[in-house]
Order: sequence, then C-alpha cells, then structure tokens
Amino acid sequence: MLSKTVLRDEDLINLLNKLNEKLDDLTQKRKNLMLQIKDSESGILIYEYVKCGKKGCKCNNGVSLHGPYYYHYFWSDGKLRKKYICPVNKINDNFKDLIEKIENNKKNKEIQKQIKIIENFILRINQMKDRFKDEIIEILNFL
Repeated sequence: MLSKTVLRDEDLINLLNKLNEKLDDLTQKRKNLMLQIKDSESGILIYEYVKCGKKGCKCNNGVSLHGPYYYHYFWSDGKLRKKYICPVNKINDNFKDLIEKIENNKKNKEIQKQIKIIENFILRINQMKDRFKDEIIEILNFL
C-alpha cells in the first residue's frame, strides 16, 4: 500500500508509468478473455414423452405416450420456447452441438463477469488520468 506522504517528482512519474503499465495489462487481459468467448445457446435440454395428436392413436389415452424425445427449452422474445431436437435413443450431431453450446453459455457468463470487472478498472484508471490531466491544465492556465 502506498503512503499518502508528499511524493517527489520522480516518484509521481514512476506511479504514472506503473498506472499506464497496469492499463496496458488490463487491456490485454480483456482482449484475451474476449477471445475465449465461444458460440453459445441459452436454455436447457429435457426429454419428454408426448402425444402425437392423431385420432385413434394409443397415446390419446395418456398411458402409452411416444418418446422419449429431447427438447430444447429457451427464452426468446420474452416467451419460453420449445424446440424438438432428437429421440433419446438416437443422439445426433445437432444434440451434441447444442450440449456444447449450452456449456459454452455457462463459461461465457463467467468470462463476461471477469471482463466487466476489468472494464470497471480500465474506466477508473482513464477517469483518474483525465482528472489529473484536467487539473494540471487548469493550474498551468491559471499561472
């Protein structure tokens, strides 16, 4: 922790250089994190037994339903949506791709939290530098 004693000119210059180095480091970390964000989907996969709706089908009595089938549940335009994926016993590439994208979505949320923290520090550093610059200009213009 730095003490709040009076700083010599060279100490102030060193602190400003360290601040600029930190800003560069944070900017690079943010860039690296952004490169880790992958294609993703929100929602969950659920398997269900369903009625087909055909007259006279055995599923209409509710005892012998069709399935199970995987469905993707997700929110879109403020509504809960449901999309058929595949039968449980016939996993396809669409299912595998969706599983990966849902996992990516969870990872992306964590990465986005880290990016937000870094962006807040970058903003604070830039605001601090602007205030410092503005005060120096004000003093120099006064003198």
